[in-house]
Formats: sequence, C-alpha cells, structure tokens
Amino acid sequence: MLTVLFIALKRLFYGDGGYLLRKNLKSPRRILVTRLQHLGDVAVFLPFLSSLRKAYPEAKIFALSKHKTGYELLRRCPFLDGVFRSERWGFFDKVGLWWWMWNNPVNLFVVSTQD
Repeated sequence: MLTVLFIALKRLFYGDGGYLLRKNLKSPRRILVTRLQHLGDVAVFLPFLSSLRKAYPEAKIFALSKHKTGYELLRRCPFLDGVFRSERWGFFDKVGLWWWMWNNPVNLFVVSTQD
C-alpha cells in the first residue's frame, strides 16, 4: 500500500510531465531565499534577487539572513517583501519561523551556495 502511494506521489510531482512541480515553478506565490550571510555574500546575490523579482513579479519573496550586516542590506532591498534574521537561533526563534512557514507555505526555495 505504501509503495503504491509513493509511486502515485512521484508521478504527480515528477512523472508524466510533473504537473505540480511545473505549476509551482511557473507561478510560485512565495519564495524563500536562504544562506545569505555576510555583506559580501548579499552584495553578490543582489543581481539575482533583481532577476528573481522580474521573473516572478506577483510572488512574495523573503530572505533568511544570518549576520547583522547582511540583514541590514537585505532589509533595505527593494526586491524583497520580508527578511528573517537567524543570528541567534533559540528555541522560540525556530518555532516562530516554523509557525510562519506553516501559515504561509513557501512554493520555491533558493539556496545560495556561498562558494
């Protein structure tokens, strides 16, 4: 039974044209960009954020930054709708981010490689 469910989900997302995957990439409603840490990482990533905004003008784009300098630059970025800072991740910070993601499902994650 579990195997049949897995095969059905795999076909829905990836096989036979991958309807759900194509739908989410075609017009995502919420995008979360992660691994933006220091000022240099953010500065190099800004042109991508501009292109992302042009590609998906209707989407809400959020960023998750680790350090204060990167956070301050992203906070003033006109291409983003919101920024989360994760410098001190205590239990309640993680629960708060989890709660936000539960109530605002993200359709597309973008992870910066930092290399």
